[in-house]
Amino acid sequence: MYSRYQRRSRVRRSGAAYAATLTAILAVAGAHAAGAQTTASLAQIKAEFASQPRVAVPHNEFAPGVAPLLNRSRFLGRQDGQTQVSITVSLPLRNRAALDEYVRRIADPKDALYGKGLTSKQFRELYSPSHEDFDTVISYAKSQGLSVAEASPTRSLVLVRGSSRNVESAFNVKLDRYLLPTGSVVYTNNVAPTIPQGVASRILGVTGLNSIPSVNYHRKAAPKFQTDLQSLLNPSAIGSGPAGGLAPNDILAAYNLKTVPYKGEGQSLAVFQLDGYDMADVTKYTTQFNLGTPNITNILYNGFSGLPNAGTDGGFLEVILDIDMVLALAPKLDHLYVYEAKNSDALGLYQRIADDNLAPVVSVSWGLAESLVDNATRLAEAQVFTQMAAQRQSIFNSSGDGGAYADAGSQTTPTVSVSDPASQPHVTGVGGTTLTTTGIGGTFVSETVWKGTLADAPLNGGGSGGGKSVIWPKPDYQKSPTPVGESPDMRDVPDVALDADPATGYDIYVADGGGWSSSGGTSAATPIWAAFITLVNQQRANVGDSALGEANPPIYALARDPADYAAAFHDVTVGDNLIYSAKVGYDDATGWGSFNGLELLNRLATSDPASFGTLSGTVLDADGAPLAGATLHFVREDTGATIGTDLVTGVDGKYTKDLSSKLTYTVSATKAPFAGRIDAGINVVAGATTVHDFVLTVGHPFSAGLQMISAPYDFSLNDVSYPSLIGLTAPLTREQRLYSYQPSQLQYVSYPTFPADTLRPGEGYWVKFAADNFTHFQGTPVKTTAVFQKVLQTGWNQIGNPFLENTLLSSIAVYDVKGNLLSSTLPASKVVKLPWAYRQASNDYVQLTANAPLVPWVGYWIYSSTASVLVITPPGGLPPNPPPTQPGSARN
Repeated sequence: MYSRYQRRSRVRRSGAAYAATLTAILAVAGAHAAGAQTTASLAQIKAEFASQPRVAVPHNEFAPGVAPLLNRSRFLGRQDGQTQVSITVSLPLRNRAALDEYVRRIADPKDALYGKGLTSKQFRELYSPSHEDFDTVISYAKSQGLSVAEASPTRSLVLVRGSSRNVESAFNVKLDRYLLPTGSVVYTNNVAPTIPQGVASRILGVTGLNSIPSVNYHRKAAPKFQTDLQSLLNPSAIGSGPAGGLAPNDILAAYNLKTVPYKGEGQSLAVFQLDGYDMADVTKYTTQFNLGTPNITNILYNGFSGLPNAGTDGGFLEVILDIDMVLALAPKLDHLYVYEAKNSDALGLYQRIADDNLAPVVSVSWGLAESLVDNATRLAEAQVFTQMAAQRQSIFNSSGDGGAYADAGSQTTPTVSVSDPASQPHVTGVGGTTLTTTGIGGTFVSETVWKGTLADAPLNGGGSGGGKSVIWPKPDYQKSPTPVGESPDMRDVPDVALDADPATGYDIYVADGGGWSSSGGTSAATPIWAAFITLVNQQRANVGDSALGEANPPIYALARDPADYAAAFHDVTVGDNLIYSAKVGYDDATGWGSFNGLELLNRLATSDPASFGTLSGTVLDADGAPLAGATLHFVREDTGATIGTDLVTGVDGKYTKDLSSKLTYTVSATKAPFAGRIDAGINVVAGATTVHDFVLTVGHPFSAGLQMISAPYDFSLNDVSYPSLIGLTAPLTREQRLYSYQPSQLQYVSYPTFPADTLRPGEGYWVKFAADNFTHFQGTPVKTTAVFQKVLQTGWNQIGNPFLENTLLSSIAVYDVKGNLLSSTLPASKVVKLPWAYRQASNDYVQLTANAPLVPWVGYWIYSSTASVLVITPPGGLPPNPPPTQPGSARN
């Protein structure tokens, strides 16, 4: 589907983490931008900006198609001054040439950086706009009476909000209202905007000065009367769904995915949506086809409600279609993130997906003709998509349903054009076909170009979108070694295709849409391609390889090889999209064609076989005997992603795993009742076997019930959280949590708050076990070659023995916080009292005597009348100091 842009299963609302990030950003901005305001009022800052010459906002010319659209619209007068308006200000990334070069290199199999990618933090550090530029933009907005509603952690995008009159003043425009031919009422600026020169030099552009829809959805529904009787009246029907459309198993059969063993386990995917949806519709689909309960998280941008029709009229149908198509191939995704916003917030929603960087694959079924997208929006989008490519995120976008006329829905006389963002160089554009199979639920026979009519093009019935961009030059993957497509020097669209004809479409359920119906459009093909790449990533993850990343370079590389192309793709050679005809190989109607599932998956999931090696070893107990039934878990250290399924040792205790030599791994070995090991920094040698054994010791036992505990290990250094350490599943109940008393707060903190996030040496904790338990992992023991220091706050503190052996109270000295000795032994101290131990059996306390020791794994109460430091000498004392000179070195 397409409008200006569009929106959104167990349903979870996720926003707290991002809200916290936003708060932190605005606090920093306050420290900078408001720092000047401690000595200068907003009025003074406003006057300072007013003294600067006003210049044109960069890249804010009207899109070429806007003027013809407004000429066919009715002028309604000036917008009410109190109407609230949201404006998005984009800032240019730093080091852009270096960023483009990095993106090129990580996609080149011959380059040393191939397969690498940046985390969100790394991207910010290398390429984000400066704090000074960011703060200047915020200062100007605030001085004009505008407030900051959203701010990108990369500092490349700021969403500000204010009254129409304040917006008009800030950008030196008037906002006029128009009634579009579609019946929608919009506002738009009457002249090109200007701002102070000191602000203009720091920004890329401004969007939101008009509310003309920025994207449309690309969905085409078969008429209800047709879908109700399709399976009876259409002899070429290929679907077994309730309305005669394709069911999930039909898709798997048609595109050779039946034998693929993956369903998205361990993977994440994001869908971009500009409307809300009803979860009950998704549940109806997953229940009908036995797909299980999906793990869906809704992420709402800029206060969007998430309700159907709240973003784009009728857009909720697109949201349901996208979700259903993803789940048809990948119903067991770890996370399906549904990002939702109003149509006018499309640009900010793209940026949010990139900044979150939660999903390696992103599906977008919204877009708009290039002629209707202004330069400011287009360039800001390009920045976001470049960021995604640098982070190894694959972006798929529907190429449109207007055939070769992407602007058919907005112009009286459509022009040959392509759709944005499908034409963006880092985006994979997905076109449409008409599918023929051996019958209902059958296998693939052939495909032709999905072709509609020019008369139906305004209603998403023109067929597969495709053609030549008038904006973007031909990217390397399309021009090297030989150019493909109709244009010799400009980007061609689409890149790939899949069934999109509503006559051979996909069944979905939408209660407000009449129940079961068959839908098509390139917006159905797009999420299926995205879900397919998620399965590719799953297989890559199984061998420790990185996510596929930007999809076009590897897709084009495979398609250019005749043998791989014949085996892995369905070449579409029949039909046209009202202008461009299908042909052998690449064409501007269907790109390289559709996927032959298993064949293409295996090729995309194999990066460089020569770079792989084998990790092998044995899991042993402390006596050297092999442990059968031990579980080994493999994680990539750069992303934290789990690699494939866990391995379980046989009677010989051995394991073997093929891994990429280009990555570093953390591997854990566990088996009850042993304390498992987590070993980090593991590498394999290409073409060889690397041996790594694990020795497990018996875990420390805990009895059931309430008790005060401690640990003579530091589990934080092994990155073991409390639930993992004790074998619990988060989220924890109140009784399951670990509790630590904080004297300065006169209250307890509990997991996951520090220091109750895991067991730390020297700390005491309250815990209540429902049954006998044990430590499931090994920690790092405290060094016995140095004293251990435990800071006490004024009042009651919880402590523990940091060492593995009993530690006498007489071996503990007391210092003040400045390092002055108060008492050489704890029993003689007048500041710190003797500890108290909790007795579980009698539910009371007993105070230790002066000769008593601190016992490992037991927690204690201790009182200090002022802030102090316990300096604990290891049992057995410290090692002797070396002699002042070496033997024989003294002069006679």
